[in-house]
Amino acid sequence: MPTNVRDTLEKMLRRRRDVLLRQVIEQEAALRAIGEEGESELEDAAQDQQIDSVLGRLDDRERRRRGCSRRPADGWSAGR
Repeated sequence: MPTNVRDTLEKMLRRRRDVLLRQVIEQEAALRAIGEEGESELEDAAQDQQIDSVLGRLDDRERRRRGCSRRPADGWSAGR
């Protein structure tokens, strides 16, 4: 293969590789951001569940203290 053809192909391949590497780096950053958002949403949902549970237990304690045994049908989460 003539040197000039080989050099031209090599330059083309290097440019293409550089473009692909930049795309990979950009996609990795996007995936990291998506993963971090998902973790944050999961943490928020877990905190909400924990708050609902605590409020429910407090509500049950208050009812027992007052001598009531029934919990409201809508619960605490309806007002949230």
